[in-house]
Amino acid sequence: MNIFFGTAGFSYKDWLGVVYPSDLKRRKVHPLTYLARFLDCCEINSSFYGYIRSNAGKGWCKAVAEVNPSFQFTAKLFQGFTHSARGSKAPVPFTLKVSGEDEKLAREGLDSIAIEGRLGAVLLQFPISFKNADDTRDYLFGLIRKFNNYPLVLEIRHESWNDPDILERLIELGVAFLQH
Repeated sequence: MNIFFGTAGFSYKDWLGVVYPSDLKRRKVHPLTYLARFLDCCEINSSFYGYIRSNAGKGWCKAVAEVNPSFQFTAKLFQGFTHSARGSKAPVPFTLKVSGEDEKLAREGLDSIAIEGRLGAVLLQFPISFKNADDTRDYLFGLIRKFNNYPLVLEIRHESWNDPDILERLIELGVAFLQH
């Protein structure tokens, strides 16, 4: 088993002069190239808010390859797969309307990193309002089946998911479980 240390994101203006040297841009060094000298991985936060563009994923892989051949990324799955639209209640029974185009765009971005051998995991991050019930379990395991070609990590925040049977099922499916 390998343990990787990294950051949640890499593109923060307030990191300049604190995490990154203040002259990083002048040196023409990509922030990921700099981080990869010291860390093993980075979580891609932006993929929760929008799809990873293939050229961006390839560029990130290239940036870290220069200094750390074993560097890995964790990418959050786009929020349209895990969260109801902002300001709306979750439908009952729970289901989210995600188009085939949405799935295609999500996969293209994830694949741009996976093809390079740098996709450590895809994080399925659900809100605390996502509670364990028949409909939510059906949705969850359907989503896991849909994206089972990637290494998956499930982040569920509601305590109702503390169920040994569910944890056993996740283990059988090879899905890592993260809980707060």
